Amino acid sequence: MTLDTTATVPPSARELSEELGVRVPVRFMFRFLCREGISPVWFGVHEAVVTEPLIPDPGGIAWQAWLTEAELCKVVDQQLVVPGGRKALRRYLQSESGPAAEEASPRRSADVSGDCDAVGMIPWNLLVIDKALRASWATDTCSPDDLARAGWQPGNPAWGHCDITALIVNDIFGGDLMVGEVHCGGEQHGFHWWNRLPSGVDLDLTHEQFRDGQTVTAARVVKRPPGPLPRRWQEYLLLRERVIEHLGHLPEPA
Repeated sequence: MTLDTTATVPPSARELSEELGVRVPVRFMFRFLCREGISPVWFGVHEAVVTEPLIPDPGGIAWQAWLTEAELCKVVDQQLVVPGGRKALRRYLQSESGPAAEEASPRRSADVSGDCDAVGMIPWNLLVIDKALRASWATDTCSPDDLARAGWQPGNPAWGHCDITALIVNDIFGGDLMVGEVHCGGEQHGFHWWNRLPSGVDLDLTHEQFRDGQTVTAARVVKRPPGPLPRRWQEYLLLRERVIEHLGHLPEPA
């Protein structure tokens, strides 16, 4: 079998691959941790489980967000140099349920069935959700009227994204949608959307876009209708897809 010697494989993983004479993709190391561990941690689109024998401070690691394969590799590499880590991984790779068996039926990142289901998934924190949204906003998901009014710039990523962002927040937390009129210089500049959580607390993840003295007035509650919305549905689905790439999964659209 050809060894995986690409740059994405951490040094300890490459060394172990050569020692065993088998390919050791990064994703299998995380599945190994999932089998050995006690509580799952989501790193972007990958899933893993941390254990005390392999990771001294699972709680500290659990609340961080690694969004790239390179960052994931660093974590894997650290675990292979911890005493007992390489030995445990070697046993896993040589077992019947090792990478060769799982290669034929890979698990998707959003699948938390089986062994991971038994221990429950560690919840996201608000910073991880906010970071995923910020990384997903772009010109092609910006509202056309806001795009025509001021364009979209990475320096103000929330610009033109209030409506579909509010839908995704609603998917996650439930509650109601809020809408108000945006005014600037004595003129109305469209509408602004945000969320009212079931607790009654208002949550607005895009209000920072207003940097030119805009005010939001005449706020009212809007019940989200079922099914696809007539406006900006494709942009909403695109934004959802990008957020899922960072978080691993999202609840189905409300």
